[in-house]
Amino acid sequence: MLTDPEPVRARLALLAEYLGDLEAVQDASLEQFLADKKLRRYVERTLGPAARWSPNEGDARGW
Repeated sequence: MLTDPEPVRARLALLAEYLGDLEAVQDASLEQFLADKKLRRYVERTLGPAARWSPNEGDARGW
Protein backbone atom coordinates (compact mmCIF):
# COMPACT_ATOMS: atom_id res chain seq x y z
CA MET A 1 0.00 0.00 0.00
CA LEU A 2 1.27 3.44 -0.93
CA THR A 3 1.74 5.54 2.17
CA ASP A 4 3.51 8.55 0.71
CA PRO A 5 2.31 9.75 -2.71
CA GLU A 6 5.07 12.37 -3.00
CA PRO A 7 7.66 10.05 -4.62
CA VAL A 8 5.12 9.16 -7.30
CA ARG A 9 4.30 12.82 -7.89
CA ALA A 10 8.00 13.64 -8.15
CA ARG A 11 8.49 10.75 -10.57
CA LEU A 12 5.62 11.90 -12.79
CA ALA A 13 6.91 15.48 -12.80
CA LEU A 14 10.37 14.30 -13.76
CA LEU A 15 9.01 12.08 -16.53
CA ALA A 16 7.05 15.05 -17.89
CA GLU A 17 10.27 17.07 -17.89
CA TYR A 18 12.12 14.30 -19.72
CA LEU A 19 9.35 14.06 -22.31
CA GLY A 20 9.53 17.80 -22.88
CA ASP A 21 13.28 17.56 -23.36
CA LEU A 22 12.88 14.74 -25.86
CA GLU A 23 10.15 16.57 -27.77
CA ALA A 24 12.75 19.19 -28.61
CA VAL A 25 14.72 16.66 -30.65
CA GLN A 26 11.92 14.49 -32.02
CA ASP A 27 12.14 15.98 -35.51
CA ALA A 28 15.62 14.56 -36.06
CA SER A 29 15.66 11.87 -38.72
CA LEU A 30 17.14 8.46 -38.08
CA GLU A 31 20.08 9.42 -40.27
CA GLN A 32 20.67 12.58 -38.23
CA PHE A 33 20.35 10.63 -34.99
CA LEU A 34 22.85 8.00 -36.09
CA ALA A 35 25.29 10.56 -37.46
CA ASP A 36 25.20 12.92 -34.47
CA LYS A 37 27.00 11.51 -31.45
CA LYS A 38 25.97 14.42 -29.22
CA LEU A 39 22.31 13.95 -30.11
CA ARG A 40 22.49 10.21 -29.41
CA ARG A 41 24.18 10.81 -26.07
CA TYR A 42 21.62 13.46 -25.14
CA VAL A 43 18.73 11.10 -25.86
CA GLU A 44 20.42 8.19 -24.07
CA ARG A 45 21.21 10.31 -21.00
CA THR A 46 17.69 11.69 -20.91
CA LEU A 47 16.05 8.27 -21.15
CA GLY A 48 18.48 6.41 -18.90
CA PRO A 49 17.57 7.85 -15.48
CA ALA A 50 13.86 7.64 -16.28
CA ALA A 51 14.16 3.97 -17.17
CA ARG A 52 16.31 3.10 -14.15
CA TRP A 53 14.30 4.80 -11.42
CA SER A 54 12.75 2.48 -8.87
CA PRO A 55 10.15 3.36 -6.22
CA ASN A 56 12.49 1.72 -3.70
CA GLU A 57 15.13 4.39 -4.32
CA GLY A 58 15.06 7.48 -2.16
CA ASP A 59 15.65 10.01 -4.94
CA ALA A 60 13.13 10.26 -7.78
CA ARG A 61 15.99 11.06 -10.18
CA GLY A 62 17.47 7.61 -9.60
CA TRP A 63 20.97 8.93 -8.91
